Amino acid sequence: MQNLMAPFYPLEKLRKIPGFEGAIIVDPYSGGKGNSVRYFSVAPRDNYMRVTGLENLFVGGEKSGFFVGHTEAICTGSLAGHNAARNAIGMYLLQLPTNIAIGDFISYANQELKEEHSDRLKFTLQEVFTLIE
Repeated sequence: MQNLMAPFYPLEKLRKIPGFEGAIIVDPYSGGKGNSVRYFSVAPRDNYMRVTGLENLFVGGEKSGFFVGHTEAICTGSLAGHNAARNAIGMYLLQLPTNIAIGDFISYANQELKEEHSDRLKFTLQEVFTLIE
C-alpha cells in the first residue's frame, strides 16, 4: 500500500497506477501546483468536538487538533458529525469516555493544545497503539 499523503503528488505519476489512468485533480486555488493543504489552523473545541463559543459548529480531523492520519480524521469527524446531528434535534451531546483509546486521545490532545507552542504538535493514534503494545 502506497501512502499518497504528500504536499503534492504529480498527476502523471498518479495516472500510472492501475485504476487511476483517467484521474483528475480538482484544485482551483493552487493552479495545479499543489493538492494538499495541511496544518493551517486549529479551531479551539471541547471534547464534544464543538467549536468553543459556538453552539452549532463542530470540527474533526486536522481542524480539531493537528491530528495526523485517516483513522484520526474518521474518529474525530464521526464524533463531530454525530454530535452535530444530535445538536440539530435538541439531544444531549456525546463525549467519549477517557477509559477508551479514542476518548482519551481526544481529551489529551485538547489539553495539550492549550499549552504554549501547541501549534507545533502533531497527534497520531499510531503512537497510542505503540504504547499499548
